Amino acid sequence: MNTVTAAEQGLAQLQNLLASVPFSRGSEPQCHFLNIYKISHAELAALDLTEARWDQLFPISANKLLKLGISLGNLLRSYELESDAFQRRTPHLSASDPFDEALSERTKTMPAHHLSFARNFVLILKNFNVGVARRGKSDDSSSGTASSSTSGSPIKLRSRQLLIEKLEINIRLDCLFTIKVVLQMLVASFEVALRLLRAATELGDTAVLSTIRVYSESSSEVSKVSGTPSDFFTYLNEALVRVSSGVVEPLTALLLEELVEPLVIASCQNLVAGM
Repeated sequence: MNTVTAAEQGLAQLQNLLASVPFSRGSEPQCHFLNIYKISHAELAALDLTEARWDQLFPISANKLLKLGISLGNLLRSYELESDAFQRRTPHLSASDPFDEALSERTKTMPAHHLSFARNFVLILKNFNVGVARRGKSDDSSSGTASSSTSGSPIKLRSRQLLIEKLEINIRLDCLFTIKVVLQMLVASFEVALRLLRAATELGDTAVLSTIRVYSESSSEVSKVSGTPSDFFTYLNEALVRVSSGVVEPLTALLLEELVEPLVIASCQNLVAGM
């Protein structure tokens, strides 16, 4: 399976969860969950997913999920700003320019902010342990310094990202709403990544990475980015694996084990009892 197909399937899984699970009050599912059961919001609300219960059932706490959603929103906003700046600062040749085709053949360029988006996407997932086995508190505290130094922050330490990770949230969270927002942010992120992936695929592995100066909301400095389209593929593949194993699979298992299976079994028992 190539990376484009894998990305399309990963995006479809996220979209299917949003379509089949009525996270919000008054919403109706557009399709059956796993093609076997149509979940109602009342049934979902009956699970009573408080923060404490959510933290027992899902590998990422509600508190971390909220921060993850904010971080992904900042990632998308930064990409938009950098993309706009790239468009403004990149000279556009006329379609009728006879040198256009020759220039394209001589140098194929991958914009630096494309690779930066994929790299920062993966680093955000790493920072919030998405797709990483849950560890004990003692393990987290003992390895916290080491992990932060090895994985690095996707943005400079003085930036907004660090403030998000250190943010203390003292409000009671709606876990269903929070996971819905995270799924929406992941869908938006993979839509951007898939669009950039198709562009990178057209460039080929011999493309040169553009080092054009781009505006970054996160820093007043411009750091050089090095790599090739193959690096973009590597980052995106890791993001796909982490989101699948850290969000999609656990959420699917939670809904299947805590909601769908008990309801289906109860329905079968009632049917048998009524015979």
